[in-house]
Amino acid sequence: GMRAHAGDANVQDQACRLLRNITCPDDSVGGNRKQRATDSGAIEVVVAAMLRHPQEAKVQHQGSAALRNICASIDDAAAARKQRAFNAGAIQVVITAMRNHPTDSNVQEQGSWALRDMCTGTEAAVIRRVVAAEAAGARDIIGAALSAHPRNARVRHHGQHMLDAVLA
Repeated sequence: GMRAHAGDANVQDQACRLLRNITCPDDSVGGNRKQRATDSGAIEVVVAAMLRHPQEAKVQHQGSAALRNICASIDDAAAARKQRAFNAGAIQVVITAMRNHPTDSNVQEQGSWALRDMCTGTEAAVIRRVVAAEAAGARDIIGAALSAHPRNARVRHHGQHMLDAVLA
């Protein structure tokens, strides 16, 4: 697993990709998978993988995508997952990934999307996450992503949504 092979970037990439895929649907099945993955420590091992392999774009891409899927939705369980991701350092690690890989459109797209999903919701704690993202440089890093990838519709969509709806 991810813990046993923490130093192997290929294992981390494939494990993050797997987590991304199994936590994808936002229906009851996907919600159950997101929760089971979270209860098993998925958020923390993804953050650890991203911290351990900061120069591996594929780990940063798939790690951001896994965090995005795990944190997607706005129900109470999703709010708890978002807060757990925040507590694990996910916002900072995603911003660092975007900063380290400015020309990689996959990292920029998934990073913007992950930040948006971690920083949205209806619970009071969302304000702390938005403030933390802002303090960590989210506005500047997303602005840089939009400038570097002007023709990438998904970078534009998720980045602009983060700027307009979350950091407004």
